[in-house]
Amino acid sequence: DHTLIEGDLDIADNGTAYTRFYLFAASDFTATADDTFNIYELQQAGGTIEMSLGMRVTAATNLLEIGIGDGIAPTSFVSFPRNQQVCVELLATPSTTAAGVLTLFLDEIQVATLTSLTQAAAVGRGVLGTQDTLSTTTGALYFDQFVFDDTRIYGLPIRYPEELYMTK
Repeated sequence: DHTLIEGDLDIADNGTAYTRFYLFAASDFTATADDTFNIYELQQAGGTIEMSLGMRVTAATNLLEIGIGDGIAPTSFVSFPRNQQVCVELLATPSTTAAGVLTLFLDEIQVATLTSLTQAAAVGRGVLGTQDTLSTTTGALYFDQFVFDDTRIYGLPIRYPEELYMTK
């Protein structure tokens, strides 16, 4: 496990916060047994997981997916590419009195939302990095440009896009 625990990621009960980072799954990221693991958790100050972002590798097909969940295990998955940097954004609204909401955006496009989350307490810390991966899961995941804020962050604009020229 390779994790960073940050105790200053606070989201008050019924508050809203956004997380944005870039994620790159190398072509060698694979598994010989099915594996589901978290890569980002929003936890109570004491460590209980309230919301999660995780990945799943299906060994038979080598399919890589990313998903969100209520508590420990992600439940709503979409496919995730290898060898491509992807802007991952989360919108989190924990609630102890009503249903909490967690929304996943990939490259600024909404791909999954859970609207019936049950939280026991406000969020008091975040944990970023691979957690509880099987020993049969190998390869590299790269995290970059992590930002946490109470307003939508969006991806970084490409100010000078690369121009491709074809020559013969």
